[in-house]
Amino acid sequence: MRTMRRVSHLRRPYRGLLIIMTALIVFVTANCGSVPQQQNSRLSAALELVPADGQQIFFTDWSLIKEYEDVTDLTSESDLQHRIDFMRSLTEDQAAFILYEGIQYIQEHANVWSWDSTDIDWEITFTGQDDMVGHVIKLREDFDMAPVVAHFVERGFEEIDYHGIPIYSHELDFTADWFQVRVFDILNTSVLSDQNLLVLSASQDVVQQTLDVHLDSTPSAAEQPGFQHLAQQLEPVATAFLEEDVCSSFPMMSPIPSEVQDESNEEEFAMELQQPQGLAIGYRYEDMQPIGIAVLHYDDASQAEADLEGRRLIATEGISLVAREPYRDILFTVEDTTVEDQNIVFSLRPFNDQPMRLVNMVLQRDVGFAACSQ
Repeated sequence: MRTMRRVSHLRRPYRGLLIIMTALIVFVTANCGSVPQQQNSRLSAALELVPADGQQIFFTDWSLIKEYEDVTDLTSESDLQHRIDFMRSLTEDQAAFILYEGIQYIQEHANVWSWDSTDIDWEITFTGQDDMVGHVIKLREDFDMAPVVAHFVERGFEEIDYHGIPIYSHELDFTADWFQVRVFDILNTSVLSDQNLLVLSASQDVVQQTLDVHLDSTPSAAEQPGFQHLAQQLEPVATAFLEEDVCSSFPMMSPIPSEVQDESNEEEFAMELQQPQGLAIGYRYEDMQPIGIAVLHYDDASQAEADLEGRRLIATEGISLVAREPYRDILFTVEDTTVEDQNIVFSLRPFNDQPMRLVNMVLQRDVGFAACSQ
């Protein structure tokens, strides 16, 4: 990623110079991978395709990450090393909660299926009932879907018509030459060629349930008030995790040092903490630096207000449940904590400016500041 430099403000008397410098600043910013902080609706659009009973949701906005890395023209047809370099940025300047094929498969996946992550606009993965997993992938607008469909036909996938939408299904075959990364999901794939969408799952039922949402036959996660609040606070976001059942997924509160307990009476506020009804964590770039956003959603604003100081203290002074070290020394520092409507919104600076720290924190269930009180 390119080095980004701040440009100092000029004083008011230099009006003519100010105009020139303003134009220069716009030019430099546009060419440094910085993205204007305008409303980004990709997460909301993705949630409109997730069944309402989706429990855990993982989202990655590949278009935004490519803008941050100044590689907007990168596709599966680009030089392999350039694609590998981009994927490696996910452990440095960028991060992704969901990655359909890992870096070790990027060449093979493009060869076998004619697309890879560099062709994706956004993707969303969700867990539903019985922990079944579904994926929705939005490929770039200029992507040619015909080769993808041809692969399913040539490889003997059964074409099932579901309310006018094709689902390509294949029995599990470990000997197939196309059997590789995420093969269990590719076994049931619906192709919506007119929208450059793929719906994939190891379960054909999950694919059909997702198509029901697309057809407006059943409600979507975007219609759920909790997910609406969380998405609104996150956007624009490069990658995100959203969860409504916080107490089941994050039951353990982070401890705080004894000296802080003595000053804050930790036991008292821990017993008074409210139970959040939703959690979301993601990141974006602001002022050319990564900033994490964590959102706790409550039934009403008064609960968020009541929890603000206690949750802020745990996030600021808390100990990692995994590493047993202070959050601020290994994961993040808290830059700001506010109440927005029915939500507590944390602004977090990832340790060493590495957003992947926040992703790993969620995947390791190390979000003790969001837990229900014990």
